[in-house]
Amino acid sequence: KVDLSMLGLRDTEEVSLFAPMLARDVSAPGRYCRSLFLGHNRITHKGAEMLVEALVDNSTLTELFLQYNRLEDDGAKHIGFLLEKNKRLVRLDVGANGIGKRGVDLIVDGLQDNGTIESIGLFGNAP
Repeated sequence: KVDLSMLGLRDTEEVSLFAPMLARDVSAPGRYCRSLFLGHNRITHKGAEMLVEALVDNSTLTELFLQYNRLEDDGAKHIGFLLEKNKRLVRLDVGANGIGKRGVDLIVDGLQDNGTIESIGLFGNAP
């Protein structure tokens, strides 16, 4: 078993391509990662979609930090899907991502059947 407890990338140029591979790697059998820090990486809605696909069935990740990226409302849709499907995540930070009311509504929709989330960071997004 590989214990990666906390793993992070910051200011990585092509992280939208790399982050999903990293997420798949930490989700692989025998791997264990509780916290994934991917803030400040210019991740767009396309990167968020690939990231969510890789993390949706992850059974060890409890914290995901995506602040200061470029998710916007389309990326928030994928985050909402992750919240709907993944029941292990406890903390999520998507602050400063250009997420508007529509995006926040999509995230809230994903929380309807999620009883595990304790904290969501939404600071610095559009009103």
